[in-house]
Amino acid sequence: MRLSALPILGAALLLSCQQKDITKPDCGCDGKAFQVLNNVKASYTGKRFFMYRDPQNDKSVKGLQLCESTLMDPNWQADSTKFNFTISGQIKSVCTPLGIETLIIQIPLFVPTQIVKE
Repeated sequence: MRLSALPILGAALLLSCQQKDITKPDCGCDGKAFQVLNNVKASYTGKRFFMYRDPQNDKSVKGLQLCESTLMDPNWQADSTKFNFTISGQIKSVCTPLGIETLIIQIPLFVPTQIVKE
């Protein structure tokens, strides 16, 4: 009886060890954009961070973190009181480890196509 159960057990183990399709999360600077900004007023707050007025609600202000600093001028001074920039680009979500919940507010990532200081 033991001898006949061994092939069945071996086949079950082989079939259960199939590689699962593990896809990369659709987040981060290379992920899919969940919103696009076109010519939106913004304020540079320093260290690759901007605040912008929400196009759907002008009284609402939201934050962004630039994915890259190629369009930035090193002479820009942080000033959160002046909305003296016009920005365009894609907003992308921040990657969080699966299964981990956090109470920390995560600032979305921004891949700019245009940053103009007025």
